[in-house]
Amino acid sequence: MKRRSPLSLPEVGYSIRFGNVVKRLFRAGWVLAANGCIAWLTVARLRSVGWFPALDFQLWMEEAADEQ
Repeated sequence: MKRRSPLSLPEVGYSIRFGNVVKRLFRAGWVLAANGCIAWLTVARLRSVGWFPALDFQLWMEEAADEQ
């Protein structure tokens, strides 16, 4: 018969669900932060080599108004 680790505590249903929710929230936050950072770095790098023009909000609004 296998012995369990004496340091591990038996988990009840509530703590297991709470732990899973915390893990999912942490994972979602981590993924959003990592993807946002990578996207920001990509745009910043491409803008520095001339692929993206300066972000001019007024110009975007004028183009959107012209399309309608």
